[in-house]
Amino acid sequence: MKAMLNEITFNNKYFNIFILFINTSISDALFKSFLIPPSLISIIRLLSNIIFVLIVFYYLLTKRIKMKRYALAIVFIIFIGITLLWAPNKFEAIKLYINFIGPCSYFIIIFCMLDKGEIIDILKKYCNLVIIMDILTLTILSKVGYMGESALEHVGRGIHLSRSTMIIYLNFCIFIYIYFLSYNKKDYKQRNTAILMLALSVTLIVFSKSSTGIVTIGLFLPLLLIVKSKRASKSLVKICIIIGVALPIINFTSPIINNILESIFHKTLTFSGRRYIWDYALDKLTDNPILGNGFESTSYLLNNKIVPIYDRVAAHTHNGFLELFLQSGLIGLILGVLILVITFRYTFKLDRKEANVIRVYFIIFIIFNFMEPYIINSASIITMWLPSIYVITLTNKKMRLNKNG
Repeated sequence: MKAMLNEITFNNKYFNIFILFINTSISDALFKSFLIPPSLISIIRLLSNIIFVLIVFYYLLTKRIKMKRYALAIVFIIFIGITLLWAPNKFEAIKLYINFIGPCSYFIIIFCMLDKGEIIDILKKYCNLVIIMDILTLTILSKVGYMGESALEHVGRGIHLSRSTMIIYLNFCIFIYIYFLSYNKKDYKQRNTAILMLALSVTLIVFSKSSTGIVTIGLFLPLLLIVKSKRASKSLVKICIIIGVALPIINFTSPIINNILESIFHKTLTFSGRRYIWDYALDKLTDNPILGNGFESTSYLLNNKIVPIYDRVAAHTHNGFLELFLQSGLIGLILGVLILVITFRYTFKLDRKEANVIRVYFIIFIIFNFMEPYIINSASIITMWLPSIYVITLTNKKMRLNKNG
């Protein structure tokens, strides 16, 4: 009876979209605009995630879910949990940790229960909701969609906490629409809707005037050609990871490249002051290089700190690999990179067309993390961990079907 209830609950599209949506990085201002107390959403999010963790734990104990399938991810999550012991703001870190492992547990549950078509349909509808809410908050609820009051601070962010968060979600939506179009060949009405929403996603990124966002959407088509070659795509993902890890350490200067960047993107090799943030973080926050400063420690350690030369308070380090290193040390960084590499390798066991789209997304995600911290962040739950767990589950299902005929 309990199993049947679980099946009915997790098969409900509206339930799944609601869970995905409340785990999206949504500003409290949005809920206030609709007279919904943000604390109520926060409590629902926390309680639901605790339930998902307990369900997965039960399924692991009863061997309904095979632990070895997600072995590396489980090791990583346990290690991140251990770092809570030395995290500076433990109460907030524990709450955020639950909201990190909760959605991961939820993804494992639905990916094991539902078939590919149902999952893609749920994700497409979720992305439709994200795009509609972005447009709504950037137009009708304009105060929700801006970072400040003055004209210079007007940076579109929709329902999200920052412009960069908005961009990473829109990149994810683009990936889902392209994936859906490559998967669904017959339903022309749904295909046309997906094309429209895809166009709106691209328009929103262009509207945001984010150079990182515009570069990443410009990479989708060229990368689709590159990833068709197994050797080229493997080499590219390794190169991207090396650049992502090394970028904060290498102090590269070149007047020629500096002039090119300035003429095209109106930026220099300081990358809008990111160079100063990286130098400050590496100098001040690397006391624990092996184990890191603890989960969700970076924002706390940077809180109210004016970064020299940058002359502003930095909310984070603007590099996903550096953020991962500072929070969980070399151990966490190695585990995180291994998860990216192994998940990428898993894609070669999938059908070619869908695998190509997934590989492009992973490369785009890694490139985005050159400048933004979304490898281990609230936004990464959906934008990285959802496709990762999806690929691992889908691959294992395919291997099991092949094995059993």
